[in-house]
Amino acid sequence: MMPEWSVLRETLANLRQKMLATETEHRAALRLVCRPQRKSAANLLHYLTLRREDLRDLQLDLHDAGLSSLASSESHALFQVEAVLERLGAAPSRRSTGYDYPAASRLLSQRATSLFGIKRNLNIPHVMVTFDHPLADDYEAVKALLEAGMNVARINCAHDKEPVWRRMAENIRKATRITGLPCKIYMDLAGPKIRTVILGKGKRKGRIKLKKGERFVLAEPGTDVDKTKKIAGCTQPGVVKDLRNGDRVLFDDGLIETVVEKTDGKTAQLFVRRIPSEKTKLKAEKGINFPDTELSFRSLTDFDKGVLPFAKQYADVVGFSFVRHPDEVAELQTLLRSGKGRRLPIVLKIETLDAVQKLPALMLQGMQEPLFWRYDRPRRPGRGDRV
Repeated sequence: MMPEWSVLRETLANLRQKMLATETEHRAALRLVCRPQRKSAANLLHYLTLRREDLRDLQLDLHDAGLSSLASSESHALFQVEAVLERLGAAPSRRSTGYDYPAASRLLSQRATSLFGIKRNLNIPHVMVTFDHPLADDYEAVKALLEAGMNVARINCAHDKEPVWRRMAENIRKATRITGLPCKIYMDLAGPKIRTVILGKGKRKGRIKLKKGERFVLAEPGTDVDKTKKIAGCTQPGVVKDLRNGDRVLFDDGLIETVVEKTDGKTAQLFVRRIPSEKTKLKAEKGINFPDTELSFRSLTDFDKGVLPFAKQYADVVGFSFVRHPDEVAELQTLLRSGKGRRLPIVLKIETLDAVQKLPALMLQGMQEPLFWRYDRPRRPGRGDRV
């Protein structure tokens, strides 16, 4: 049965009022956002308000009425609600905030180009290639990647050192200068290096044999352990004390899933919930992830801070690995503003539960920085680009 339009109007009007109330409630936070991004920040608040509501019945009713279900309004949430209200006969609204769909689409395209560079084929997404050590000394391979469609060259600061990164950057700049094809250099900060160490049984071979349903221990670095038992550690001090019963601990890119059964602050007993039948060994140097744990150490390490002068000289974009809190973003922004070199846009890498839960706050903090339109075109080689 066709829904009553008066009921739909009332529902949408209430929804619009909630979206505007959220904007008013966060007015102080919006004032901190760089002026050209305030409409985008307001739209973020509108969209979060929209998605807090249970829209299932409303969406079905809007479908039945032949109207937009609001399902794809991420970039223009308030406008979409107001446009549907007008189709239902409501008086036109004064749209003082937000974008309509065409303006939002243009802005998204402009900002993607500003951040990741110009694409030759608009139908193909930006292509990012992670550089490995050999590319530091193989200009022809770098040039071939550029000609094959690479738009962004990623240098992972968790590997190699500045001399290798410099040769990579020089090869990229040389290839862009010779071919005329633009390519952004994206430097990924390493973040905390949380790796597995074997402390007990299996230490000499650097691996522990495990099976599903088995238990073993994760210990703080420096803890006295029984060398005859299966005990692993991690390279980041202070992690074990942050663990709580029920927290998941993932090893080797998540291939091995364990859960904390009990902990005393220095050691934690882990239960193996999942492990591949073809890969039954936990090896040293494999990564560890704590998706459920609020970790107390900072995501921006001293090593990351030491990389920033190099990044400001050679990079176009910097990636913030394992970011968790808005104040960490603020710290990185302050460091990038200080000293010599260019200010760089930041890509926030959402890799932890903390980051997912704090995503709106992280984004609002990020939007306090000015836009970087000056990077729309490939820059000419600078002092750091001599080849």
